[in-house]
Formats: sequence, C-alpha cells, structure tokens
Amino acid sequence: MEKITINDMKNDIKLKRDCLSLAHEDLKKENDKYNKLIIVVSLVNGMIESSKIQLGLNGDLWQLIPIILSSIIAMISALQKFQDYPGRMEVLIKSSSILTNALNKLRNSKVIDTIVESEYNNSLEFLETSLYPDIRSMFLKKSSRNMLNIMLMEQKYYENITKINNHEKLQLEKGKNKKNDSCLQKWFFCNNNKNHEKYLMDKFSETSSDLNLEVISEEEINNEENKEINNEENKEINNEENKKNNIKISVNENENNDFDNQINRTL
Repeated sequence: MEKITINDMKNDIKLKRDCLSLAHEDLKKENDKYNKLIIVVSLVNGMIESSKIQLGLNGDLWQLIPIILSSIIAMISALQKFQDYPGRMEVLIKSSSILTNALNKLRNSKVIDTIVESEYNNSLEFLETSLYPDIRSMFLKKSSRNMLNIMLMEQKYYENITKINNHEKLQLEKGKNKKNDSCLQKWFFCNNNKNHEKYLMDKFSETSSDLNLEVISEEEINNEENKEINNEENKEINNEENKKNNIKISVNENENNDFDNQINRTL
C-alpha cells in the first residue's frame, strides 16, 4: 500500500517497529527458558554432590548421576548456542533503532521530501532483512492488533475528556478480566491488583463530585439487576395469586347460586 502522507508513514513505521519488538520479546523468552533450565539442572547437580559428601554415598549409581546431569547441562547449552539467540536479538535491536531514528525524522518533518523517503525506504529494508517472511507476517498481525487496541483506547479517552469538559455525566464501570482485553486493561483490572483498583476508584470517587462524574461499581450494578429480577418475580407471583383468588371467588359464587336454587326448589 502506497503511503501518501506523513501520518501514513509514521503509523507504518510504528507498526513495523512494534513487529520487531514482539519478535525480540519472543526470542528473549525462548532464551530465558534455556537459561532457567540450565540453572535448575545445575542446582540439582550441586545438591546431589553436597548430599553425597555429607551422607557418604559412594555407590555406582550416585557416581553416575552427576555425570548424567552434567551431560544434560552440556546438551542444553549446545542447543542454546546453536539457536544463536544473542546474535538474532542484536540484529532486531539494530533494526529497531534504525526504525526509531526514521520515525523521529518523520515526526520532525512536515512534508515528504527525498530525505524522508530515503529514510523510510531504508528502514523498510532493514525490517525485511531482519525477519523471515512467515515470521514477519505473524508478528505483523500481532502488532496490528495491538496498534488498533491502543488507538481505540485513545479515542475513548479523548471522547470521555470531551464529555467531562462539557459537564456531562460519565459512567465508569469496573470491568472483569476478558480474553479480548488489551494488555493494559488486563494489568489494570486483573485479579491480582484488586487492592490497587479499589484504591484508584476510591481516589476517583473523591473528585467525582467536582467533575460531575458518576462511578458505578460492579456490586451496585449486580444489586440493581437483582432488584429488577425480584420485582419481576414478585409481579408474576402476584398475578398468579390474583388468578387463583378470582377462580376461588367464581367457584364460591357458583356454589352459592346452586345452593339458592336448591332452596327455591324445595320451597
């Protein structure tokens, strides 16, 4: 897709830079897994060696276990070195810094000239040479989703600011954890941060009267829903009781009429 304006170029570079950052994060996680595994196996090997010395264990099996663990550590280290995580991460960091430099130049420019175009094309070249096409497409999908979530949150933020400036009531509902929430929402409303969330909502309630805001908690919403459900159930119960009473009254009237008719006949 051809980029016509400066904003299009800036958004495209931000998207590509986030792609590189996600790829670097993924590589770092894999490298950390290898390091953690090496640390655990090394500690187990040291624990076994210390136990052998303290307990005086000199059997053939106890002599063989440290050799096996040392071989496992060497194998994990060889696999880690074969993957070349430091070199691949260094390439991504270098490409990301070039994209950041190009983004800064685009932010300082107001029109598209030859210098801006060359910086933009140079940054795209570094991106294309840093990742394989299939890996690049995977991380571009992730970065595009993150970028859209950030833009949506920013749009809602400015809409709420406009409402506050117009002295309109703003209802803030504390949401639960959802799978489609962004990372920031998950961090802010996660179950492990309930105390932090309560503190922030209390602080916000102190200033809500000045800003003409109304804070609705989850408990209040549930109470209102329960009240509505109870009212509907009570209405249904009352309607059923009224129907039963009407039936009883009609039955009694029929019985009285029959009794009066029998009396008249006997007379």
